[in-house]
Parts: sequence; C-alpha cells; structure tokens
Amino acid sequence: MKILALLQLPPPVHGASRMNRLSLDVLKEEYPHTKAINIGLANDASDVNSLSISKLLKFIKLLGSVWLYSFKVRPDQIYASISPTGGAFIKDFMFLFVAKLMKIPIKFHIHGNGISNFYNKKVYRKLYNFLLEGETLIVLSPELKKNILV
Repeated sequence: MKILALLQLPPPVHGASRMNRLSLDVLKEEYPHTKAINIGLANDASDVNSLSISKLLKFIKLLGSVWLYSFKVRPDQIYASISPTGGAFIKDFMFLFVAKLMKIPIKFHIHGNGISNFYNKKVYRKLYNFLLEGETLIVLSPELKKNILV
C-alpha cells in the first residue's frame, strides 16, 4: 500500500511534531512504501505563527511537491495531521484539496482543539465539511472527539 503522510515534523519541536514523528515511524514500520512530506513551514520555535516571503516560497514548493506526487504516484491513502484552525488550517486545506478532487482516501489525525469554535464561521464550515466528509478521523481523547462533533 502506498501512503502519503502529510505532517509537521521537527524542527521545531512541539507536541504535535513529536507525536507526528512517532506516528510516522509506526506507519513506515507497517507500510514501508510510505512517503512523508513535512508540511511545516517554521524552521524554529520563534518562526511559528509568523508570515514571511521565505515561508510563502516554501509553501508553494511544498504544494507543488504534494500535488505532483499525488498525480504521478496516486497514493492509495493519505495520512494527514492537520492544524485544526486559523491560517494554518487553510494552508493544510490547500495541501489536501487535490486529494479530495482525486478521491484519494484521507485519514486525519486531529491533535488540537478549536474546530467547533471555527465551525461557526460560514467559510470554515464549508471547508471543514468539504475536507472531512467521508473521511476517517483519528482522535486520541474523548475531549477532542467532542470538539469535532459539530
């Protein structure tokens, strides 16, 4: 099985990037043909939540890599750990848009809170519905599960 894993990996080191590294290691053990693309744009902790030309250029390059891999290899499945809210969600949405159009199944690993807060905003509700409809969600706690049952 060919799996494309889209995740934020260290650096910078934070809770989600550490968990993503562990998840990726297990995934590659089980499915050796897993291809990982680090979709994180920050180089260090001070770079998180900031905008820059270099991050924009990195995003464009990564977006091209993800879309090209999806068209050329056509993975059987995508494993994605996405940012659940804000501008980071929009960035992650762009990476997964082509997979949805190509009907590549996606397994979402949700690490953070906030979807229910943003779901009340019309634009986000449409994006969440489009992205999550018919896909598998992995949540590791009952609290996170409540957060996404909107």
